[in-house]
Amino acid sequence: PVLPVVKSWLPAQQQAWVEEYAPERLLLPCGRRVKVRYAEGKPPMIAAPIQDLYGVDGPLRIAKGRATVVVEVLAPNHRAVQVTSDLASFWREQYPKLKQELQRKYPKHEWR
Repeated sequence: PVLPVVKSWLPAQQQAWVEEYAPERLLLPCGRRVKVRYAEGKPPMIAAPIQDLYGVDGPLRIAKGRATVVVEVLAPNHRAVQVTSDLASFWREQYPKLKQELQRKYPKHEWR
């Protein structure tokens, strides 16, 4: 990975700023840390299992709230079932239909 090498070139204060504004990982309310992916010209993105997103009803943000994170919502098989930056809308509109389908496929998982 390139990031540790680049960060090692920076003074401690600048390393802290990099972590504050462009973190390598984002802490979800469930306590799990997920990797943030960055691509030129695109918003930051994470991928997380749907169960790890329970309780997240607003947008996830980094860079002191300046950048909204796009969320790739994953089914238990770790395949994307939705990509959104508006989790409130996802829970309200898409999740009820998706939940029925996923409950049939994955009955052992928790479905709220």
